[in-house]
Amino acid sequence: MSTSDGPRLPDGLSTAEAASRFRALQTLHLDPPAMIDDWAVFLLAADEREALRGEAGRTELAAHRGSFAISGVGIGSLRFAEDEVLAAVASGVEQYVVLGAGFDTFAMRHPEFAGRLRVFEVDHPRVQALKMERLAAAPPIALVPHFVPVDFEVTTLGPELRASPFDPTKPAVVSWMNTLPYLSPGAIEATLAELTAVLAPTSSLLCNYPCKDVPVSDAQRAVMRGLGASVAARGEPFRSRFRPEDFVALLAAHSFVIDLHLTEHHLNERYFAHRPDDFGAGVPARLVRAYRA
Repeated sequence: MSTSDGPRLPDGLSTAEAASRFRALQTLHLDPPAMIDDWAVFLLAADEREALRGEAGRTELAAHRGSFAISGVGIGSLRFAEDEVLAAVASGVEQYVVLGAGFDTFAMRHPEFAGRLRVFEVDHPRVQALKMERLAAAPPIALVPHFVPVDFEVTTLGPELRASPFDPTKPAVVSWMNTLPYLSPGAIEATLAELTAVLAPTSSLLCNYPCKDVPVSDAQRAVMRGLGASVAARGEPFRSRFRPEDFVALLAAHSFVIDLHLTEHHLNERYFAHRPDDFGAGVPARLVRAYRA
C-alpha cells in the first residue's frame, strides 16, 4: 500500500507494517490462527519480535478484538488470493504480480516455487526499502521476489513492470488485495489500463474492493468509522468505494471479465466456519476473480 508524508499515529506504523504486525500477532496468539504466517513474525522489528511472543503480544492482540470483523476481511482475502495463485501455478503459470504488496510473505513462505515462479512485488519505494531492510536481518529465502517500485498515484505501472524481468508475452496471475480503499479512483483506473496493456490474454486478476450503498448494521458502521479514523490518522485515508455493479463495469471497460464474485459471507464459509472465537469477515466486502480477455 502506498504511504504518504502525512501525519501518523504515535506508534509510527504505516498501514503496510500494521497489517503485517497483525498477521504476526494472530499467528502467535490466536487459537487457531486465522492464517499461519511465520514470516510476518520475522518481519517484525528486531527489538519487538521476542517481546510480542509473550504477554505483550497477547495483550496487543486482545486490543484488536473490536476490529476482528475488518481483520477477517483482510486475512480472508489474502487466503482466497493464495488459493487462487497456488491453483494458477499448478496449471503452469510462471509469473505472480502482487500489487500493493506491502509486507506480503507469499514468496518467503513458498520456497518450493524457486526456479518455477517469478514473484513481482509492486509498492511504494519507501515501503519496499523497509521490507528489504527487515529481510536482510531475517533467515535466507529461496524464492526472492523482484521489487518493482511504484507509487500508484504518481507512477505509471507498465514501464516499471516492463523494466523488470516480467514477460508480457506470458500469462500471469495478479493479486490486488486490501489496497483499493487507499487509492484515488483515478489511480485505480490508470492502473487497470496499464494492466490491460501489459498482461497477456488469459492472465487473471484477483482483487477485493470496499462497497458502498449496501446494507450495513449500526455495529458494522461503527467499526468501519473507527477504522476510517485510524487510517486517516496514519496519513493513509480511505479514498475509494464502489457499488458492485460499477466495479464490474469498470473491469469490463478494461477488458477484464469477472468469473467469480464473492462476498464476506463466502469468506466466512470457506475460512472461518466453526471457529471457537468471533474472528471472521464481519463487514461488507466483495472479492473478484477476473480474466484478461
